[in-house]
Amino acid sequence: TQSELGPITINLLTLTSDSTLRDARLRQDYLESNTFPTATFVASDLLGLPSELVAGQSYPLQIVGELTIRDISVVTAWTATITYNGDWVAGTALTTIQMSSFGVGPIVIPGFVETSDDVILSLD
Repeated sequence: TQSELGPITINLLTLTSDSTLRDARLRQDYLESNTFPTATFVASDLLGLPSELVAGQSYPLQIVGELTIRDISVVTAWTATITYNGDWVAGTALTTIQMSSFGVGPIVIPGFVETSDDVILSLD
């Protein structure tokens, strides 16, 4: 009951792919990362976490919180699996967002990239 997560901050200026031209266009025209250089996730609930963790065991849970990209915040639910080793907890969480919810997409740059509205995000 006393467990906490976050906030998590992602530097959008460091997002890269295999094309520097595409990266620059995505950051400048779509993510507006010069104005909004970070995305943040602030968890509000950890659902399904047992009252006691056993070292070496993995646990499924759901993380609910507010994801902010540019100046738009959306409540998101992440499906996660965590493992407790006795000293620390590690895990992976996944969610699917619609880029249009953040005023970002879908993105179409002829000859460079075309995205759907759905994007899978992963946190480790």
